[in-house]
Amino acid sequence: SDLISSAFSRSWISDFFGAPFWDNIPDKPFTNVSEFIADVSANKPSAGVVGRIFYELDTHLIWYDDGTEWVKMATADWEDMVNKPFNTLGGEFTVAAGELRIASIVRNKISDFFSSPFWDNIPDKPSVFPPEAHTHDISEISIPSLPDWTSEM
Repeated sequence: SDLISSAFSRSWISDFFGAPFWDNIPDKPFTNVSEFIADVSANKPSAGVVGRIFYELDTHLIWYDDGTEWVKMATADWEDMVNKPFNTLGGEFTVAAGELRIASIVRNKISDFFSSPFWDNIPDKPSVFPPEAHTHDISEISIPSLPDWTSEM
């Protein structure tokens, strides 16, 4: 079967084989980027050249020149972004001034890893680690069910 004539090679967005891809995308924001400018907002030129992108270094705003006016596209400043990842974690994390901390977390009954070493918080542990060698009679060990040691594996 010929790939070019096969049914899966066509899509409603584009005909890769018959025309350039970008020209066939509907509702795209612009045809192409004619120029990318990065400068402070006071130096943004007047609109009138379709396709220019202007990034304001002082405000972190991104603008698109549609030929008649500058259209605000986005904010590139982390603090101004909406729906950034930390806003979607159910309040368990807080980010401020470059600091990451866990706001609230359930403490483990065995250990508090955040304030002291693990071993110090284990209840009923041997006084020496590793414990000294010793033995126990099977009657001193509680096991929910004893394995059948007589059967072959």
